[in-house]
Parts: sequence; C-alpha cells; structure tokens
Amino acid sequence: MNKTPPKPPASNSSDAVPESGSEAIRQWMKGDSAPVQLLNPLEMTSLTALVAYVAHITGQTEFRVERQFADRFNIPNVKCLPAEKYDDAIRYLVDQVPPATPAS
Repeated sequence: MNKTPPKPPASNSSDAVPESGSEAIRQWMKGDSAPVQLLNPLEMTSLTALVAYVAHITGQTEFRVERQFADRFNIPNVKCLPAEKYDDAIRYLVDQVPPATPAS
C-alpha cells in the first residue's frame, strides 16, 4: 500500500497578517505572502543613535533628520525600515555628516 503524507491545506495569503510596517502592509494588500522582516532591537538602537548624532552635528532637530530619512526610504517612520535596507540606511546617515575640517 502506497501511503503519502496528507498535504497541508492551501493557505490563503489574506489569512496571514504580516508584521507591522508600511511595506509589509502594502505587500499584504497586494496579496504577496512573504512578509517583510523589520529591524531587530540592536539595529534599531544603532539607527536611532545615528539619527541623534546627525541631528547634533548638523544642527537640525532629530525629527527633521528622521523625516528626511523616512522620505529617502519611502517609509512612514524609522521603525518601518525593512531589515534588508539597514546597510543602505547606515550609509545614508553617515553620508549626512559633514567632513571634518583639519585644525590649523
């Protein structure tokens, strides 16, 4: 007798609710089943600290730096950044720091 394991029931992509985040919501609304992985707490801490540093060095408010960041990555706020964009985000923020001038 040939026994094959039963197939799991077909999952409807609308049954799976993705993690929070604008991209995850967009994908869920389009019916894509792969949720977007968001930043882990250590990455979020690093990003938040770098935003504060950029704001301090450039004389802007943290809110303004965060808004520019969110606009650049097309997300509602820093917490919604997909984990795959973390390296690009760090590069972007580091590039916002003006170059040091040599002491005379």
